[in-house]
Amino acid sequence: MLGNMVNVISCLVQVFYVVSFFPQILENYKRQSGSGLSDVLLFGYFNGYIAFTYFLHCLGHAPIFQILNGMQFIALLVLMFQRFYYAEQVSALCFAKFFAANSIVAVLLFPFASYIPAIFGDISGWIAAFFFCMSQFFQIGKMYVAKSVVGMSLFFVLFMMFGGVLELAVTYIMISPVETRLSLWRFVLGCGIYCVQFIAYRK
Repeated sequence: MLGNMVNVISCLVQVFYVVSFFPQILENYKRQSGSGLSDVLLFGYFNGYIAFTYFLHCLGHAPIFQILNGMQFIALLVLMFQRFYYAEQVSALCFAKFFAANSIVAVLLFPFASYIPAIFGDISGWIAAFFFCMSQFFQIGKMYVAKSVVGMSLFFVLFMMFGGVLELAVTYIMISPVETRLSLWRFVLGCGIYCVQFIAYRK
């Protein structure tokens, strides 16, 4: 019974993460610009989702989680396309080159996932946590320097934050590693800082 409840909540968490991208996609479309999000955040999330995909696949997580993770990754690619499409030519070219190089490296890692799945899966989980953490704080820094939250959707933040709180609750229902809880506390705290910045900088 408890296990089923945890699985339902875990799926709901991933649904919130999927839904969170849509307000940001709409925000970019309305502004005809993808500059509200830091390039470091986009590429950090890109690498984070690649690593997390390897993590889920190598360690044999349930297909539903892999599907929902794939949906999040696709939504992120839409954000990255918007950043490229709405950018000036020089900026867009640099962005495209970096994206291509990044994608090639991601594909070249596939043999490791095939030959040493358990080890590579564990390592990928830590790599994903690192990229998600790093990208979040770069976005905080970007908005702090600009003293502006223009271009970032508040609902993007709120859906992400709510998903993080639910996921954190799951770690206390089930026995979870301390590092997992610390990573989620960091994520929720980062979203909280976003909210404070929305209050402080929103015009």
